[in-house]
Amino acid sequence: MKNSLKAAAVGLFALAGALAPGAANAAPADTAPAAAEMICGYAENAEAAYYGHCGDTWVHIKIDYHHGWASTYMCVPPWSETHLGSDDNISNAFYIGLC
Repeated sequence: MKNSLKAAAVGLFALAGALAPGAANAAPADTAPAAAEMICGYAENAEAAYYGHCGDTWVHIKIDYHHGWASTYMCVPPWSETHLGSDDNISNAFYIGLC
């Protein structure tokens, strides 16, 4: 009887794990909720340029422009998507170090 109860408990535990896949791999609570959907690095949409930082530290990025404009620099926070401006003006942005 004890063995069958033990087997039933193990079976229920396994079933609970199957019903909640990924629960053991859940992201820590201090990361952004949409981190899995975030684009990391430079990205553009139809009208704007962004830099997505997928990390736990503040980082320094270099922003390069079209039209021969001088590059600029910016510190971006952890787990953020930072709007950089119009994609007509910005050609790239990339990590250069910690802030």
